[in-house]
Amino acid sequence: MHKPMRDLSNYLLEKYDLNLVGVEKSGSFVEHAAQIGNKMESGTLLLINNNYIYKYIIPGKADPDNPYARTSYYGGKF
Repeated sequence: MHKPMRDLSNYLLEKYDLNLVGVEKSGSFVEHAAQIGNKMESGTLLLINNNYIYKYIIPGKADPDNPYARTSYYGGKF
């Protein structure tokens, strides 16, 4: 990540406990984006949370103590 984006990510994490997640090049997130892309207005931003991920993208139950991708290579690396 470029330094300005890292700085913003760290600020949001520290102040608001907000993590930014990038989009994969392929996989379930890309398929979901294709499915909903034509249903959203241009310029619309969809902020997804753990519950949304497990309800619409990856079958399963969200666990607030273990957010999605928390242990991935990119999870928490700023």
